[in-house]
Amino acid sequence: AYNLNCVGTEHRLQNCNWGSGYHNCTHLDDVGVVCTAPSDLIRIRDGTSANQGRLDVYFNHQWGTVCDDGFTNVDAGVACRQLGYAGGVVLNNALTVDGPYWTRILAYNLNCVGTEHRLQNC
Repeated sequence: AYNLNCVGTEHRLQNCNWGSGYHNCTHLDDVGVVCTAPSDLIRIRDGTSANQGRLDVYFNHQWGTVCDDGFTNVDAGVACRQLGYAGGVVLNNALTVDGPYWTRILAYNLNCVGTEHRLQNC
């Protein structure tokens, strides 16, 4: 058994301190969580699978698209990591389904450096 001690800045439970110790827990004490992920602010739409398609962002109470001007593999990597993937690359524009005409373009020229955890930090 381990005494799990996180400080809150870890990105994974494996990075917390896993000290040894004794416990008095049973499975009646198993923990549950409700997660609020930063990926609530971005999504992938209209792709051929869950991990590829048009990137949408949520800003000011509305969903919109991201312009491909200046969007690089570095930006794609940040977006994909925010969505829980290990990384990513830009999808060929010819393979991307355009957003509906009424949808606003909400982001362009993001210029991520690659260390950001969220597109909103670029």
